[in-house]
Amino acid sequence: MSFPLSLLGLYARRPSLAGRHFATAFRLLANGGTAELRSRLRTLGGVAAQQERDRRLQEDVARKLSTVGENAKRNYRSLLSELLPFAQDLTVIDVIHDDLERLRLVHCHILRKYSLFDDRFYSDTYLKGGSGITPLDHYLKYGLPGGLRANPFFDPLFYAARYPEVIDYGFDPLVHYALFGWREGRECGPLFDAAYYLARNPDVAAAGLSPLHHFLSSGRAEGRSPTGAAGLSGGVARDRGTILIVSHDAELGGAQRVARVFAEWLLTSTKFEVKFVTAKGGPFLDHFRRIAETFDLEAEAKGATPEDVSRRLEAFAGPSVQAVFLNSAASGKFLSYWREKTPVLAFVHELPKLLASLESEFRLILDRADTIIAGSEAVATAIKDGYGFQPERLRTVHGFVDASPRDNSLGFDSKRAIKEALGLDPDAFLVAACGVLHWRKSPETFVDVAERVLKERVREVRFLWVGGGPDQEQCEKLVSEKGLEGKVVFTGYEPDIMRYLRAADLFLLTSQEDPFPLVCLDAATALAPIVCFEKAGGMPEFVGQGCGMSVPFMDAEAMADAVLAYMQDEDRLRAEGQAGRELVENEYTVASAGPKLLHHIREAAGLAPHVSVVVPNYNYEKFLPERLETIAAQTYQDFELILLDDRSRDGSVKILEDWVRRRPGTRLVVNDENSGSPFAQWLRGMELAQSDLIWIAEADDSCEPGLLSALIPALEDRNVFLAYVKSVPIGTEGQVYGDYEEIYLNRINHGRWSRPYVATDHEEAQAGLGIANCIPNASSLVFRRIDPEPNFAETLQSMRLCGDWYFYLRAMRGGKVAYCEQPLNLHRRHPETVTKSTEGSTRYFDEFAKVRDYVGRTYSIGDETREAIERFTTEDLDRFGVEDMAVRTRILEQAEMNGVRKELPTVLVVVSDLSPGGGQMFGIRLANAWTKRGGRAVLLNVRAFTDHPQVVSQIDDRVALLHADEMPETFAEMVRRYDVDVVHSSIWWADRYVQDHIADLRDLPWVVTMHGCYETHLDNPQIDLSFADRMPPLLERVDTWIPTARKNRRVFDVYGMPERELTIANGVAIKPSRLLSRRSLGLRDDAIVLCLATRAIPEKGWFAALEMVERLNLAGDKVDLMLIGEGPAADEIARKVPEHVHLYGQVANLQDYIAVADIGILPSFFVGESMPLVLLEMIAQSRPVIATDVGEIPAMLGTGSDSGGIIVPLKGGKVDVDGFVAAIRSLMDPKSRRGAGERAKARFDAEYTMDGMIEAYSDVYHAAQTRAGYEK
Repeated sequence: MSFPLSLLGLYARRPSLAGRHFATAFRLLANGGTAELRSRLRTLGGVAAQQERDRRLQEDVARKLSTVGENAKRNYRSLLSELLPFAQDLTVIDVIHDDLERLRLVHCHILRKYSLFDDRFYSDTYLKGGSGITPLDHYLKYGLPGGLRANPFFDPLFYAARYPEVIDYGFDPLVHYALFGWREGRECGPLFDAAYYLARNPDVAAAGLSPLHHFLSSGRAEGRSPTGAAGLSGGVARDRGTILIVSHDAELGGAQRVARVFAEWLLTSTKFEVKFVTAKGGPFLDHFRRIAETFDLEAEAKGATPEDVSRRLEAFAGPSVQAVFLNSAASGKFLSYWREKTPVLAFVHELPKLLASLESEFRLILDRADTIIAGSEAVATAIKDGYGFQPERLRTVHGFVDASPRDNSLGFDSKRAIKEALGLDPDAFLVAACGVLHWRKSPETFVDVAERVLKERVREVRFLWVGGGPDQEQCEKLVSEKGLEGKVVFTGYEPDIMRYLRAADLFLLTSQEDPFPLVCLDAATALAPIVCFEKAGGMPEFVGQGCGMSVPFMDAEAMADAVLAYMQDEDRLRAEGQAGRELVENEYTVASAGPKLLHHIREAAGLAPHVSVVVPNYNYEKFLPERLETIAAQTYQDFELILLDDRSRDGSVKILEDWVRRRPGTRLVVNDENSGSPFAQWLRGMELAQSDLIWIAEADDSCEPGLLSALIPALEDRNVFLAYVKSVPIGTEGQVYGDYEEIYLNRINHGRWSRPYVATDHEEAQAGLGIANCIPNASSLVFRRIDPEPNFAETLQSMRLCGDWYFYLRAMRGGKVAYCEQPLNLHRRHPETVTKSTEGSTRYFDEFAKVRDYVGRTYSIGDETREAIERFTTEDLDRFGVEDMAVRTRILEQAEMNGVRKELPTVLVVVSDLSPGGGQMFGIRLANAWTKRGGRAVLLNVRAFTDHPQVVSQIDDRVALLHADEMPETFAEMVRRYDVDVVHSSIWWADRYVQDHIADLRDLPWVVTMHGCYETHLDNPQIDLSFADRMPPLLERVDTWIPTARKNRRVFDVYGMPERELTIANGVAIKPSRLLSRRSLGLRDDAIVLCLATRAIPEKGWFAALEMVERLNLAGDKVDLMLIGEGPAADEIARKVPEHVHLYGQVANLQDYIAVADIGILPSFFVGESMPLVLLEMIAQSRPVIATDVGEIPAMLGTGSDSGGIIVPLKGGKVDVDGFVAAIRSLMDPKSRRGAGERAKARFDAEYTMDGMIEAYSDVYHAAQTRAGYEK
């Protein structure tokens, strides 16, 4: 028995491990386990060798980095010339003559100047015990050559490994990246993404600033995100549609500010696109444009007709507008130009006096808005009482400010210094107000209050109004008349109001009418309590929560008394100031209001949330607040919250009920009885979810804010069915227990989870989930909804230990798995759990065996994977002390999965394109049905013609979709990655593609379903001049040919019979119809409705159908015609649509339209017509069909008493319109029509169901695999 030498190095570094392994080896030899020992040595040797390679690679990088100092000395002149331009402000350099010392000083200066060195981080991380040396000196002497980080965001080892030439030159990698590397497109590790940062912050990009320098010096403090994981990047796909935000102007004001803040939040927190429309321009127009594309309605209207403006506006908005969001009642003017039937929401902030002055604008809103959102309860009352607006269409969301990080430098004790810096009396009590000097703000009342307070001489006090306006001169005159100069000051226009509000001790709102002024929220964040008038707007709703007071309306004396009371009560002033700041931070920023507005937009537009977050809970009262707060704090916010309580006995339900009130759209389901299984709650959550993307966030876990933002980009790939982040194990008090890689994951596949990856489900089964459960916690992943089979659901709910693993395997089936290595999920581990108490038990290993049986029946498992499974199982047996050899043997035999084989082959369905057509729909429906049967299907689109979105939408979400022109790998590599067992193509261009790419896969079975292409090529050889040369080798290579019509066999008459060909009838799957009303489709209630649904070409009988309908209506018969499809015939008809004819284009829900019709018609003389699927869709819904005698149509409809319709033969190759008119008239009698429809449905059930078709193809696939010896 050979001993792997790689283990010697491992044992030399970890002697205790050697002791344990030798003890195990002696025990195995004593019990006759030689084969098991040999297998374990081979596997351990491989693991040790990989660890040794990783260790040496790390040592090589560290060794390389350690030479940076010597390299710098060698190239010091060149380095100085490179760096001196960045240190021109270093004046001391002129008196230093030693070049190495000059280089050191420049290096230090750049680290400081560009904020690259973080003293606190470096000291806390590396110098905890004290070192007698400054952090920067330590970095220069030991840290830089040792690969230590100068800040949390730059990884020097990553940079040195990626760009060794930088180290060879003598550059500090951090300095090189900050000054040069980012411009060259270099990367600095996973914690800072320059491309993302510049895309998200165009001001930084426009200024040409180093992104890392900007982030470290100011962006970090401003709350800007270093990577896309902290928020969505500018490059994310904006595939949720466009929200059109309309501002009444671009002047200074609260409503305009709300519009901009909300737009920025949407762009950062969702995948919606945002565009602005300003009804008027203004000095802040560029502020709008910096955020998003902006349409200035006033500018566009100059010299243009209203119709021209409307056209330009609609062209600007684009085709994907999901909702219009008006920022005020004054924005209602926009609706006079907007003609689209788009959901409209109006965020109204105005109160009665202003609403009265905006009568025409607000009337448009009342007539057109689906939802009005009031900016305060006062506004809601005014709209409800004054205009009779329906309460069910009225919502309330208070005004809000942006969610900037708290300014921790501002405290009550720092206000004195702030006043002094502003040139104000540092010892005076400062009362502030702010706003445009206009009657609504009542600045004269501010002066009146000041006069009353100053008369009392309680203490030194100053009154400061921040802002200017049309009444400033009158206000200053009033101050002068009252002798209050120097005591009452008006600043005039002030672009930075916060520098004054930070100095304020108290804030007055003297407005007569002000809905919910944002400046009050700004003042509250600056620790100033607020005094306002009752019945003057919405601010009493805010101050009534303990952060100020409201006094009787326009009672200056009462307001002055309130000011005096605060001046004499420092404790109250501080308590309410602190309460106000916390209230704003918790409830009045966009972080709180944004999700509410987004919910109302989705509600009005009928949009599902992008993600459904399911929180299953049972007795986790202690952890629920943290769990729910970390969900609410996600930087990606387009989600709904579904709370499930499994009959908890603690106070959980009260907490959950509070969250239902806090976040609109949240649903709570409390079970009457405990379900007995956490997995029953998972399934229940899927049933309730509105989205197809689901995050099961277990109630006791926690997470970082960037979890969803890290996973959403991976899920933009429709083929990624499951994406997960790294989990960190924590205890009940939040203490970190270690690293799952070292604790557990490296046992499965060493080193795999140290970097991100995307794998097909087959690859994942070989390298991860097929070996053991490599996803330690369900809270770490987002998956696409599955439709669980009854036996799967039953087995899942019976499991106590491995249900999560079983679920992940089912969730990934047929697609890809994406892993993000960022530690964003916090997995709570409890001392006593079901898992801990049953690990190592018989049940534990039995459930393992049950899951691995599923793996073996679903995937082809390779030898290396089988060895890894055996090794993992053996380690578990040792870990849990299972000594009984009979038990060990049984468990190891189960792990070997002998006799377990993949049950259903993986089918690669190749289609020529995804444009409307029967052959294309055949491929889509085949892939969909095979997936629903439990198999794995990959749909490969050759893209011979342009895709149609309605056709693409027919593809089941659980079918992997590939495009030939976008594949990063070869055809053979793709077959390997997806473990394809059978190729099935249809339509000539798909067959031709396969022929060109399958040469290296001689044993791979290939099935071809024939439509009308082959005989079309026979009759029109100029279509593809290579057809004749291709056919002989094609007949040799294809395993089985499936003609769908007898005429398809003509090609065999010319080129010879294939070895195997057989007929399988097409089938369609019938979905429950969504009832469409005739009125909504423009159809007459009392008309006979005909339906023609095909590609819109003359050969399909479109113009003949028009003639039939015209004749019937002229004769007094009420007949309407539904035309469904796209193409040249539809385009021509659309130029002048005849009466009683209705064009619907290509639709995704064809069966819903067929359900509205009385009779289906197919007046086709198309030479390629074989077995039209649309005819099957019609007879499946008991609709009789009148059709020509082309292709297999007569056989499909039948003849005589069993016929499901009427065949009207072609006359001279053309449609017999007279015959069709007569046939239609014969079916106008309800009894005749009903009888024919019943016979049509009977024919469908007997011969054309999808189940029957798939069963037949399953036999073909298995037979082909057996013949090819390809069955795995």
